[in-house]
Amino acid sequence: IKGKIDGVPFRYFTGVTATCKKAGQEVTSIVLSAYAERTAKTASMTLVIGNGTAAINAGSYSEFDLKSLVAGGWSATITEAYMSSRSKANPFILTVTSIDEHEVKGTFKGDMFLTDASAKVDESKKKQVTEGEFVMKYRD
Repeated sequence: IKGKIDGVPFRYFTGVTATCKKAGQEVTSIVLSAYAERTAKTASMTLVIGNGTAAINAGSYSEFDLKSLVAGGWSATITEAYMSSRSKANPFILTVTSIDEHEVKGTFKGDMFLTDASAKVDESKKKQVTEGEFVMKYRD
C-alpha cells in the first residue's frame, strides 16, 4: 500500500494482507492492511470494501455508496487514528482496477478524520489521502 497523506509519501510493506469473503466464485468483501514496520505500534493503513453479499468488480466505490461498505483508516501511532467519515468535500473513494481469484489491485483517495477510541470523529482534524495504490494477494 502506498500513497500520500497531506502530501507526504508513505509506503507500507510489512504485514501486508488481503482477506476476502466469497459467495460462490464472487468476491464480496475485502480487508487490506499493511504496516510501516514489524510492530503494531507503528503507522498502518487499512482499507475495507464490500458488504459480504454484493460482488466486487472493477470500478469505483465511494463511502456514500449504499450497496457496499467502503472505509479507510490510517494510524500514525497506536494512539492517533484517522478514519474516513463521509466527507462531503472530498469523500473516500476506492477504485478496483483489477480483481481475480488471487489478488486485487486499485487506487484510493479522500479525507480521513481523527477518531477516538469510542469512534467519535473530530472533523476539525483531517488528513487528505492522495495517490493511494494497492496490489495485494489474498490470504486464506
